[in-house]
Amino acid sequence: MPKFDVFYKKAKRSLEYDQKPADMNDLVRNYQCLKVGVEAKDKEDLFHKMQGEVWSPNGEAREEIVKLGLSHTSMYVGDIALDEEGKLWFVEAIGWSRLFPDITV
Repeated sequence: MPKFDVFYKKAKRSLEYDQKPADMNDLVRNYQCLKVGVEAKDKEDLFHKMQGEVWSPNGEAREEIVKLGLSHTSMYVGDIALDEEGKLWFVEAIGWSRLFPDITV
């Protein structure tokens, strides 16, 4: 099963939630790696697995979220996934879009 690394946006949720990082420096500055190696069939399955009621049904992740400087438990528009091929994917209001198509990490 494919594995993904999950990065949550550090900024408080507001009208800029859907702004994509301008470059890799912006990504490093404004995102926090939350989970490494999450197994999921595809990006849609990953999104489901990263909903708070699934991976933290009793709020057990809240302390970790706060410690990492994040403000949300569930994957949301503006968050990012890194697939095994080194491609970065941005959560859109509907679906996903590829970030920095010329770059693999």
